Amino acid sequence: MDIVAALTLAKLWCCTLKLSFFNVGIHLLLRPPFEARFTK
Repeated sequence: MDIVAALTLAKLWCCTLKLSFFNVGIHLLLRPPFEARFTK
């Protein structure tokens, strides 16, 4: 039970980390053009 719980928690943690990095990457890629448009 403990090993299975640890594995499931690790999988969820990896998924959340991947999603967070993905969102940060999209944010960094999309932010400069939008800022340039709004400042101009």
